Amino acid sequence: MTFTLPLVRGLKSAWHHMGLVFLLYLAALGGSLSAAFVAFARYADVTGASPFAQRAFADGNMFAILDDFSRGHAGDLQALETLLPIFVVMTAIVHVLFAAGLAETLLEREAKREHPFLLGIGRHSWRFLRSAIWFLLMVVLVGFGIATLFGIFVVEVGTQQASSAFQVWAGVGIGLLAALLFAFLDLGYDLSRIAAAAHDEGRTFVGYFKGLGHALRHPLRLLPLWFFYSLVVVGLHLALTAFRNGWQPTSTAEVLGLLAIQQVVFFVAAFFRVGLWGAEVAYYQAIGEPRWCGRKRHAVPSSTPSPVEATAPAPVTVHRQPLPVDDDPVPALDRPEPEPLTTPEPIRPSWDRPIDDEEDDDGDGTGPRTI
Repeated sequence: MTFTLPLVRGLKSAWHHMGLVFLLYLAALGGSLSAAFVAFARYADVTGASPFAQRAFADGNMFAILDDFSRGHAGDLQALETLLPIFVVMTAIVHVLFAAGLAETLLEREAKREHPFLLGIGRHSWRFLRSAIWFLLMVVLVGFGIATLFGIFVVEVGTQQASSAFQVWAGVGIGLLAALLFAFLDLGYDLSRIAAAAHDEGRTFVGYFKGLGHALRHPLRLLPLWFFYSLVVVGLHLALTAFRNGWQPTSTAEVLGLLAIQQVVFFVAAFFRVGLWGAEVAYYQAIGEPRWCGRKRHAVPSSTPSPVEATAPAPVTVHRQPLPVDDDPVPALDRPEPEPLTTPEPIRPSWDRPIDDEEDDDGDGTGPRTI
């Protein structure tokens, strides 16, 4: 099996579930609007008449603008820094809830269920949250290893060799390795959650490592799916950034047009995100839906016949028909009496029986004459 079939099925799933795409878009938009509302309520008086607000439209480099703003208004940013972890946790919880409903909907079970998205949130949110903990722990461990490699090869070795080219290539190589490892971690994370939702099982720790092991054993099947959808989303944002840097909106209509273009990009990114989930669900169903999050089942006697018994000919059952019953029997008085049994006379030997005259040919009473 190649990656093209799950890829096409993922795009079809996203197209047939545009409601899920819209929900994912609204979840991202709601988080952004809530963060912007808090920031506006806190810093409207500070940035209203300052040149920083004007530079946001003129330059477009928000990181440089925030850096300059933080140097002059360090005390004003403390409230935002306090709320930032809260927004991160809320975003993570929303993603977990959405993934639970998304998995239940895309599995498309044979038995039709009402509101599968809400049903998935109610049934799989807790186990998906536990699976997210194992995923984050693995990301931290792998990130620590990548940071160690970066410090050894880019900082120390590059400084000793005094070669900027070596530092650049070493950084690119370590970056590609980090992207590859994160792809495997994310694929194992998604596959284990799909397995948990498919069989309604909760051993997420074991399931995560089984899904990760499957992804490591079949990289040519899964990595193209992940990189295709990820590169499409990254490419969309890079194109938007390049377009934004080359255009300076000066009127209200231009600002609204820029916002509309940004929302279209975010909606397309949500479409491809749902498409990645659809492709992973199609791949999981194609490999037979293995039970990665369940307990080991011991062999117990089953009423299901074995393959040998199933192919053996069935025994022939002979059904005996009951004898006919006389509904109108003859009364006992009207029945004819049976004839008495007679005992046949025993055969007597020739010397012990009388001799007939026809057998005595010479008249001496001794029987037939012999020569």
